[in-house]
Amino acid sequence: MLNILTIEDRVRDTRWGRVFSHLSVDTIKSRVTEGKVHVHHINYINRTGKVNWKKIEKVTGTSVPVLYSGDTAPPEDIRINFFEDRELSKRLCGNMALSVLSMMESVPKNLRIGLYDERGEYWDLAEAILRFTDNLIVVSQNFPLYRDVAERIMEESGAVLCVNPDVKCLSACMLIIAPDAVDFSFTPVTKAVVLSGARPKVPVSCQSFYGYTFSLDRDFSCLKPEGISTELFAAGLYSLCGFYELGSLVPLVCSGDSGAHTTLSLRRYLRECFST
Repeated sequence: MLNILTIEDRVRDTRWGRVFSHLSVDTIKSRVTEGKVHVHHINYINRTGKVNWKKIEKVTGTSVPVLYSGDTAPPEDIRINFFEDRELSKRLCGNMALSVLSMMESVPKNLRIGLYDERGEYWDLAEAILRFTDNLIVVSQNFPLYRDVAERIMEESGAVLCVNPDVKCLSACMLIIAPDAVDFSFTPVTKAVVLSGARPKVPVSCQSFYGYTFSLDRDFSCLKPEGISTELFAAGLYSLCGFYELGSLVPLVCSGDSGAHTTLSLRRYLRECFST
């Protein structure tokens, strides 16, 4: 079951509404919707202008994960177990990169791609990228794993997989794929693009995208309450409910502090910048 919290503001934005707001009472509505997954929707109706988080905490409890994407932040003493997980975003990061590469008739030879995989968790992504280009370097500390992967790839396809532990290697890359958050400093080339599964933990001096927009099947979208983001809802379905098929979703748009790109516009950008 997914537990979802939304906060609905119903404070009247008029002079008299504000004057008499102290006479109003906030209420909590709770209902369960059944479908491919049971969704427990907790809707806090704010009529006073101030959210009573202790009241919400009594309903949600403190152990069960709760999905919440509202703008009103809870105080530090609230112990609600808010769900925070980037596993689906990590998958979408790789899917976005593969989608862009697959849409190119041929990947420009000088479009160097870097995959940051410190622990060796995304070797399958490296293997998938090699289907489109051999101009790939993997930055990883897990040499034993990648040695075996590289040997198998060489035997099966003849492709050479380059692996290096030094993050400075990414400074020569035009497209950097980092499913985990960028937590290292490097100097990217001009016009480089970073696709990541989370907001960078350090400043990145190039275009960086870490949010992904996609469409959910009707069986899932009909269960999503208003007031919760599609991204968080899907992340809950993926990590909490085991709907791992969502890991094959292909994003329509990637976004970040640099703006946004569709798969088509990102493909066009990379070709125009790095085709010569």
